[in-house]
Amino acid sequence: MYFQPFFASTYRYAQFARTVSHKEHYAEMVRVLDLSYFGAGAGEHWGLEPQAGWREFKCRYHNTSYVGGRKYARAQVSSHPAPSPLLKGFRRMRDIPVGGICHVLGACKRIRKINISRLQLASDFLLRPPEYPNSQPHSQIFVSDIPPSWTWQYSEAIPLYADEIISYILKLPYLESVTARNCLWLTTSRVGRLMREAGESLRSVDFRESGMQKDVRWAIRGGREEVLRIVEEVVRNTGDLTMMI
Repeated sequence: MYFQPFFASTYRYAQFARTVSHKEHYAEMVRVLDLSYFGAGAGEHWGLEPQAGWREFKCRYHNTSYVGGRKYARAQVSSHPAPSPLLKGFRRMRDIPVGGICHVLGACKRIRKINISRLQLASDFLLRPPEYPNSQPHSQIFVSDIPPSWTWQYSEAIPLYADEIISYILKLPYLESVTARNCLWLTTSRVGRLMREAGESLRSVDFRESGMQKDVRWAIRGGREEVLRIVEEVVRNTGDLTMMI
C-alpha cells in the first residue's frame, strides 16, 4: 500500500501526507509517487459525484464545515467523508497545495519514480510564526496545513512557487525517473536546474506537452543528458530574457 500508494481523492492524499510526515517508518516504504490521475477530468476517472478534498481535511476538526454535508454523501457503502457545502466552489477540484507535495517529497526520501503529469497546483505559503499546536520540531508549516481558526499575518508568510517542488525533488537521492507531462508551470529555468543538479541516479525524464510555449524543444521524453543539452542550447540561442518560457 505504501510502496506505490493510490489516492481515491485529494482528501486521502492529505491524510497520507500527514501520516508520512509524522511516521518515518511508513515514509521509508514509498518508492513510487504517481499523482497524474488527479489531473484527469472528473467524468473520466471520478464520476460526476463531488468528493471531499484536501480543503475538507484541513477543516476536519471544525464541524461547522460539514453542516448539511451528508446531502452530498454517497450511500452508506463508502467511508469517504462528504464534501462540505461551504466549500462547494471546490467540489470538483483535484488540485494539491504546493506545501502538501513538499511534505511528501521531504518525508519519503526513498522515492525512485515520480509522475506529476497534468498536476494542478494550489497556491500556498510557508509560515514562520510561533509554533502551532501539533507541529513537529523543525518541520515546515504551510498555510494549507492549518485550519481557518489559526490566524496568521501576511508578514509571516512566504509565497511558494513550483520552484519549491523542484528543490524537494532535488533532495531525493535515489530518484530514477520524473514524468511531468502537460505541466504548464514547468519552465526552461526549472527544467535546467533539475537536469543540472539532480543526483546521478536520475536517468530518464518525460516533459512532453509541458511549458507555456507550444513545442518548446526540451518538452520531450528522453535521457537526462539529452534534455540538459537541449536546455543549454535553448539558453544560448535565446538569451536570459526567455529563461522563464
